[in-house]
Amino acid sequence: MADFTRQEIIKAFLRLLENKSAARISVREIAAECGINRNTFYYHFRDIPQLVETIVEEDAERIIKETSAMHSLEECLRRAIGFALLHRSAVLNIYASERSTFELSLWRVSEHVVRTYISSNSDSARNHRQEAIVYYLKCVLFGLVSGWLESGMDDDILKELSEISELKHGSLADLLERI
Repeated sequence: MADFTRQEIIKAFLRLLENKSAARISVREIAAECGINRNTFYYHFRDIPQLVETIVEEDAERIIKETSAMHSLEECLRRAIGFALLHRSAVLNIYASERSTFELSLWRVSEHVVRTYISSNSDSARNHRQEAIVYYLKCVLFGLVSGWLESGMDDDILKELSEISELKHGSLADLLERI
């Protein structure tokens, strides 16, 4: 039951985020939205910033689990972007209100996606060159997603992602051969 209530609090907060920023949402509103009292909210979360951090972290974990079996950086990005587009207002409101938490999770997800991609597409053991490639690609992914968020999550991102992938076709494979 506790997990159910916790999830209902998260869902209620995300619904409220569709229409207003996180800074303008109160615990009282969240409690009313999901039919609980304020004390129940505080049983599950210390405050709204912790709620936001939990949402961002859980989403990061979900993306990490879902992308573990993917063999293309584009496929991983498409999955994450698809989820973000479904929840555009909530994502933008969380990004605006808890940017540092959001960016730390994005950095972690970017590294995981790159490491998963490299380990599934390279036979060589980890070395200093591989670490340099991980860092480079992680920065590229982080930059692409951050730029997209800064632009207000432009709908053309999937088309742009395909164009970038087409332009870079073969270069990642070449990079991995040099490890």
